[in-house]
Amino acid sequence: MTTSQLQAIVSVGGGLSIDASKYTTTQLQSIVSVSKENSTIILNNCNRFTTSQLQAIASVSKGNVIFNLM
Repeated sequence: MTTSQLQAIVSVGGGLSIDASKYTTTQLQSIVSVSKENSTIILNNCNRFTTSQLQAIASVSKGNVIFNLM
């Protein structure tokens, strides 16, 4: 799915499980930033991201972001 399609889902309160390896930090931030307060977004395959990048993604979330580092 495209970034804008994922944004459309989370902007109305949808929760997602996303393969983060397919998106850049900026794209993930743009998806997470439109999430609702009670939504959960699970980001899988986050091994390639640095701690700073993961913090940057989490910092723009209004809901919950779960990073799967396996």
